[in-house]
Amino acid sequence: LVNDLRTITEVSIWIDSEQDLLGKNLMKVMGKAIQESDYFLQIIDKDSADTNWAKTEYQVAYSKQLTEQNLKIIKIVVSRNNEISSGKLGSGFAGVVIGLNNSDYQKGYKAILEVLNIGHEEHLIDFQTDRIIGQRTIIDISSQINDQLIMHFSKHPNELK
Repeated sequence: LVNDLRTITEVSIWIDSEQDLLGKNLMKVMGKAIQESDYFLQIIDKDSADTNWAKTEYQVAYSKQLTEQNLKIIKIVVSRNNEISSGKLGSGFAGVVIGLNNSDYQKGYKAILEVLNIGHEEHLIDFQTDRIIGQRTIIDISSQINDQLIMHFSKHPNELK
């Protein structure tokens, strides 16, 4: 997944294990990297999901998302034994959850690119009413539209004029 994402020019990747962190405060360095990001992708599997480090990373990202509302959190759940399906599993205020398994990697990868809005024309809002409406309440729908507007205008503040 990381190698595939590195081939995309719009994506820059920061991975803690690839950084020179000797003698540095890891929390400060990680916090700065998240602070400077538009997206936070947390790749977890059944062994790493409940580790203190995974929880700490997520808490730092979620805190930024709550205070500044310009960070999109994407939790990618990797399943080597196909215990979960590939593709978008759910979304809400705390982010998006995408499944990624060996048997249908492309479906999961495509869902990641869709959330990153890569390969799509830049629109103010992409109203996909068949996905948005479904069995959801008007509050859920307006919340999703609000999230899209906030994300767009935080990246393009000049368009508010």
